[in-house]
Amino acid sequence: GALFHDLGMVLEDSEIKKALESEAFSEFSEWCINISADKTLKEAAISIKEMGKNEEKVSPNNFLKAHQLRKYITLLISEFFRWQHGERSSAAIEENKFVDLSYGILPKRFLDILRKIVFCHTTNFSELYELPYQQNGFKNDVFHPRFVAVFLRLGDNLDADHLRFEPAIYKSLFDILPEASKRHEQKHSSLREILITTEKIEVSFNCENFEVYREVRTWLRYLKADLNELALRWSEIVPACFSGYLPFIAMEKVLIKGRDLGSLQTTFSTDQIHKLIEG
Repeated sequence: GALFHDLGMVLEDSEIKKALESEAFSEFSEWCINISADKTLKEAAISIKEMGKNEEKVSPNNFLKAHQLRKYITLLISEFFRWQHGERSSAAIEENKFVDLSYGILPKRFLDILRKIVFCHTTNFSELYELPYQQNGFKNDVFHPRFVAVFLRLGDNLDADHLRFEPAIYKSLFDILPEASKRHEQKHSSLREILITTEKIEVSFNCENFEVYREVRTWLRYLKADLNELALRWSEIVPACFSGYLPFIAMEKVLIKGRDLGSLQTTFSTDQIHKLIEG
């Protein structure tokens, strides 16, 4: 599951062409133009929509425009497929799309469960209970699909270090990112301390602005929701022989430019805090 949970972000050229010809992609593009608050996606969609108008003779300027449009269309395609990647990863496993995960020896039911585990990492927590609690393994062993699914989900969420972003890839492919992706990257680069043990979780962030602060707070809210759900239904998920405990969040420090927003709120209004933080 850990190796294949993002398999849905691998795109074949035929899939991209099919998507570009679909009504769904046209609707997505219009959504970017008319509804999305993301200015980068809006600019990309408008530029592509305007492509073909006011055509000029071939010149270096044309090539630069084509280069920019290539980046814009790549941006929209990535965003279009990103929201489907959990479902697409599940389908890729079911179809043995890129590699035979059974290695010719594992029963088909193993792959059926694996694809459901992968699907659960991007859905509501409740989908996890559609998995069986316990199953027979390859021979005389047993395994626990819900347990695997929930810790894949937690592990994916707690992958917080900044090194998951490769600067060389960004520089070679893009000089633009959706605003949501920028905030996501800034959230990771704001991380100052992290400790994850079998007993506790500790995190500390120092954010550059309120947008990144909200991104961190949203991340913490989702993490706490998953931990609370796991605590409430521990016996329905965790193997009876498991001797460990659920880690709790022992420290969550979220600052903005070194300042504690919680303490500022007791003294200043929201507008005053914005002015104070931004200088």
